[in-house]
Amino acid sequence: APAPAPALARLPPLEAMRPPAPDEVAPLEAAMRPPPIPTTSRDSAVALRERGNAAFRGGDLVEAEQLFLAALHLDETDAKASANLSAIYLKRKNYVDTFSYAAAAMRLANPGDAVGKWTYRCGRALVGLRDYDRAREIFDKALACPDVDARLRADILRCKKAIAAAEQAKPRVSDAAIRDESVRVENFHRACEGEETPKPLAGWTAAQRGEYLKHV
Repeated sequence: APAPAPALARLPPLEAMRPPAPDEVAPLEAAMRPPPIPTTSRDSAVALRERGNAAFRGGDLVEAEQLFLAALHLDETDAKASANLSAIYLKRKNYVDTFSYAAAAMRLANPGDAVGKWTYRCGRALVGLRDYDRAREIFDKALACPDVDARLRADILRCKKAIAAAEQAKPRVSDAAIRDESVRVENFHRACEGEETPKPLAGWTAAQRGEYLKHV
């Protein structure tokens, strides 16, 4: 018979190969298990949050989200878990949940917590929702927080400049257009009451008045 290939020659005989014994598997399974979670709810929530922080730093936002939600399920007063969820949703541009969880974190904050950063996230969410007036107000509150460092302060100021630019870019509605909209509403109610002659809009022609009457 031909000699076995060199790689096969290094394998043990088939009769010597066996599955590992239970006492050999147990240490491997124990090493693969996640670290045990403490017994009290609050300690357990902290442990879950720390695992979520590790997942977040590793870029696994799905795992981090699940761990932060689990932490809040055990301790609904965990401001940091709520704040960390707001960071995840801000990355996803889910501005409604960003605002909800950041606002909850601010409400649940303890002395020494990073309230300025959480307030900033509320402002970012409001910018995403195009609520510029409230965003500007929230950013001003964030600037007054002692935990806001130079980098975050610069980011807040950039956001305020972006708000000003966005407001300048908005198309302005003329006073005539505003009056016309009020007249349209009034004409609708007049038509419902049987009045066939609408009040004219600014710049209406006879043809436009006739066309309007077809639809009221």
